[in-house]
Amino acid sequence: MTDFWLAASAIGTLALAITAAVAIGMNMRQLNESKREFRASQQQQQENLEASQRPYLYPVGPLEVSMYDGNLAFDFEHLDPGQDVQIKNSGAGIAFNVRGALVQAPPRVRTGLAHPPRVRSIVVDDPLSPGEVTEDVLSRAGPFQFGWDATVGSDRSDTLAAPADAIVRLTLTYKDVFRHTHASQFDYAHRGVTGPRWVFHRFHPNVAYDLGALAGQHDQVSARNQAAFLNNVASQTRLPPSVNREPAE
Repeated sequence: MTDFWLAASAIGTLALAITAAVAIGMNMRQLNESKREFRASQQQQQENLEASQRPYLYPVGPLEVSMYDGNLAFDFEHLDPGQDVQIKNSGAGIAFNVRGALVQAPPRVRTGLAHPPRVRSIVVDDPLSPGEVTEDVLSRAGPFQFGWDATVGSDRSDTLAAPADAIVRLTLTYKDVFRHTHASQFDYAHRGVTGPRWVFHRFHPNVAYDLGALAGQHDQVSARNQAAFLNNVASQTRLPPSVNREPAE
């Protein structure tokens, strides 16, 4: 009987240990789940806070366009300063470091020349508060330069260059109080309406680069391509070694 009770006691102790281990495991799972829910709640609260302070910029008022070769065109060659481009902040937060790029559409007649699209830029020196509209923000030639395929977002269709059916595309980049960069794009187009007007294209929250950084990337690529081209030309025009030898006496 002693052996029986010893065995029963051991089994009971093992059962208690298993029960305790199961309870500890369940508690750990509940604790981990609570931690995940807490982190998710914190993340959601942070996202809600950031969304409540997010600016949203868009152009207001018409652009000056003229008829050229049977089509409406924007004057990219205008002497500085160019026409005023009014920008309004209809978001909930202040916009900082506001930059804009007016970029042409691809030419209707392709010449085969590798030239970048024409650009006029706007710079808003002061922060733009919610509901505020810029005054006397004049466009200027350059200084940004981009490739035809440059994009502000991850979608390759969101090029800075205007689509073929638009007169010009305006891309705006700006930062919020959390230093996140956002972008909004609009086309000045005549798409079945009475006269040309601004048409919303896309809003890009939390983009990786603003217009200045995109222009810097383009400059780096252009510099590398130019250096490679010059090296290739130099290698092709270099005289063979036999030409440089002194004549034998």
